[in-house]
Amino acid sequence: MDSPSLHEAQTEYQETEDEEIVEIENEIVETGDITEQQTETYMGYELYSAAERGEINYAVLERKDNLQSSLTPNKNTILHIYITSRTTEDLEEPTMFVKAILAFCPALLMQTNTKNETPLHMAARYGHVSIVEMLIQHAKALHPENLERGVEEAREMMRMTNQNQDTAFHEAVRFNHPKVVEILVKEDCYFVYLANKEHETPLYMAAERGYSDIVFEMLDNCKEPPATGGPIGRNVLHAATTNEDIEMIKNILGKMGALMLKEADENGLTPLHHAAYMGCLPAVKLFLQYPIGREAVYMKSKIGNTALHLAALSNHKKTMLEIIKWCPGCCELVNDKGWNILHSAVHSRGTTGQAMRAILKMKPLSSLLNEKDNEGNTPLHYIANSANIHRAALIDHPRVDKMAFNKQNQNALDLASSAQAFVQRKISFKKLLKKKGLRSQMRYKRATANIGGEQGNKMKGTNYLATANIGGEQGNRKKGNILFVNGFKEANLIVAALIATVTFTASFTLPGGYVSEKGPLQGTPVLGKSLAFKSFIVMDAIAMVLSSSAVSFHVFLSFRQES
Repeated sequence: MDSPSLHEAQTEYQETEDEEIVEIENEIVETGDITEQQTETYMGYELYSAAERGEINYAVLERKDNLQSSLTPNKNTILHIYITSRTTEDLEEPTMFVKAILAFCPALLMQTNTKNETPLHMAARYGHVSIVEMLIQHAKALHPENLERGVEEAREMMRMTNQNQDTAFHEAVRFNHPKVVEILVKEDCYFVYLANKEHETPLYMAAERGYSDIVFEMLDNCKEPPATGGPIGRNVLHAATTNEDIEMIKNILGKMGALMLKEADENGLTPLHHAAYMGCLPAVKLFLQYPIGREAVYMKSKIGNTALHLAALSNHKKTMLEIIKWCPGCCELVNDKGWNILHSAVHSRGTTGQAMRAILKMKPLSSLLNEKDNEGNTPLHYIANSANIHRAALIDHPRVDKMAFNKQNQNALDLASSAQAFVQRKISFKKLLKKKGLRSQMRYKRATANIGGEQGNKMKGTNYLATANIGGEQGNRKKGNILFVNGFKEANLIVAALIATVTFTASFTLPGGYVSEKGPLQGTPVLGKSLAFKSFIVMDAIAMVLSSSAVSFHVFLSFRQES
């Protein structure tokens, strides 16, 4: 049987749908469950254009009694579209259109889109000061017979949150609109604006973005202390410190108190930790003037670092000395790895080594020179392992134990011999250590004897001097790598020699031969005028030069290696 046509199928579907609608209507009538439902239609082109331009045209007038149901797919109303379309304060009064629309449909004042954004959210986001003022005044005027109720209505609108738990105040702060912030603070100065879904309070957002005008406005005019929290447990002082804004820091400490100096984030970092790591000396000096700030010097992060550790690790000499001046006892603290501040200093970035040199000059800190961490490594071990010539000043200190051994029975020279560094730098550092009197005591035999099992048995039959500075699996890997490289070098040399031989022969035995007839062209290549022949000659010459260079390079390297 033939399948039904498209027209027949559509007709049948429509009849079925009509029957279902009738059944539903009958059911509603029977149960008496009759509800009024608003018909929601997408906003047409004429109405959208009117909203975009801010015109009261025939499209607006036709829909004026039902504007709340004329929406975009994201449920933006005509007010949302108008406010979004304003990029600057127009020459004409921008509130005229808003007033007219709210006169037609007052419900649009607090109507939200799919993101739960009110017109006030958008006006605050885009910095439309006059529209923000007008919306608030309109909310107050909703109950002319009861002024207090009107004020509460306006505050309720200002406190409405969107999907991200942002209020209009959050939006004004995020996009740096101080005038809008001033209006909102004035209208609702007792409200404490809490954090949004990203755990950002308005005060934290302003401090993190460096909006000092907004921070000062909130601190000066909010009647209740504003919430100070931010992401990962940070507070507004963390944010101001990371921006190195000293005036903002002073204002925050003056208004909010110094207790937040001891407030640590989820990583255990206080504002002092941040200031020390960044080398913000003015902030460090300011913090240390407070007794609570000096208590924070002894606070450790989640991995055990104090602010002094971070100053040393970042090679900030002046910051480090300032902390030591106020709290000399903190120099004895170690982190979870067992590192003291000298361990941190030898790991510092840069080539100057200022922090390390400053510690070496301080006699009371000489006890740190030979302290071992959890692995038994002294600061000298780490310098040797990195083969960092810029930290070699430690070797010359008279109180350094140059023969100290770690838990692997390695001294500094042993580590320098196995340092994962550039070969030339490694050789230079080994020479320096030997010049300073260091000798490898070859204790590795004891270390490898404790390995046990198959690995230990293998090493007993080998020359332990050859693998002493490597040990175990790492030594086997390196040995295998060396064998692979040597094999590759030999293969490369053979191939290069063959190519050089073939190309050299081809330069004399040319394709097509030579012209044998007497005349001016006698002895020249027969194919001399051919483009393909010319290309062959050029490529042959290049191949011969490169292969010959490769052979010469291999010969040079072999002499260099022997020497």
